[in-house]
Amino acid sequence: MNAATEKRVSYDQGCLKSVRKLPDYVAGKFLDLMSRYMDNPAGNGLNLESVEGSRDKSLKSLRLDQSYRAIAFETASDIMFVHVNEHDKAYRWTEGRRVKLDTATNRIRIVEEIEQTQVNVEHDREPKGLFNAFKDKKLTSLGVAEESIAIARTLNDEHDLESAEDRFDPLSFQVLYALAAGYTEEEVYSIVGGQVQEITETFGDKSFEELIVTEESRQTIFTPQSIEELRRFFDGELEGWRVWLHPEQRKLAYKEYNGPAMVRGGAGTGKTVVAMHRAKYIADKLS
Repeated sequence: MNAATEKRVSYDQGCLKSVRKLPDYVAGKFLDLMSRYMDNPAGNGLNLESVEGSRDKSLKSLRLDQSYRAIAFETASDIMFVHVNEHDKAYRWTEGRRVKLDTATNRIRIVEEIEQTQVNVEHDREPKGLFNAFKDKKLTSLGVAEESIAIARTLNDEHDLESAEDRFDPLSFQVLYALAAGYTEEEVYSIVGGQVQEITETFGDKSFEELIVTEESRQTIFTPQSIEELRRFFDGELEGWRVWLHPEQRKLAYKEYNGPAMVRGGAGTGKTVVAMHRAKYIADKLS
């Protein structure tokens, strides 16, 4: 970041999903604006405005045209885009959401909070919740965000869970979906790998700038290094599994070795993905 007005720009996984649900011309406007900013940050500053009624005052709005707005989280050095939608829908989206610096899982999470009275009403209507067999403490220890538990308690079946996917951060949804599918707690731990610390431990206090570059955050937050990489991703040439590595995969791909190294694993475990990232890492170092 050379220019004084330049900030590192990143994209939460939820932002990319929301863009792909919109008309192509809206996605094109968003991509064009992002590309122009990357090309010349000093001459194409992003005019972010406060969102009235937002629970998180660091969430800002960026005008794409008369009808559409992008929502971003802004700090002194970073802009992270989290959602794109029609004006009113985008503003409603911000009302219950905030960006959480989660030191328990060493990542940045976009969480939605709902009023407890709403949860109680839902329980009165249907007492048999999908996750009634799991206490709150157990769900958090498996990786579900604290704020997401109230929403999970309103769900009655897997269809409800799938319909509510956009209301959960990726890790919370992954854990809940596995539990709903009948996976044991041990199997869920194996799925999320090293993504979750015991709830009695933490990674220590960290700032947004520190957390956005952790291996865990990189699973769901994309920070393009070039305009070409940004365009290729929005055009669908770079699929999610090629961008967001599991922490164990990232360690293998970006570790400094003293000599040749061998990576073993069964079919479908991601060896080719690791090799691809490793090749790019070495090429970047030699360029």
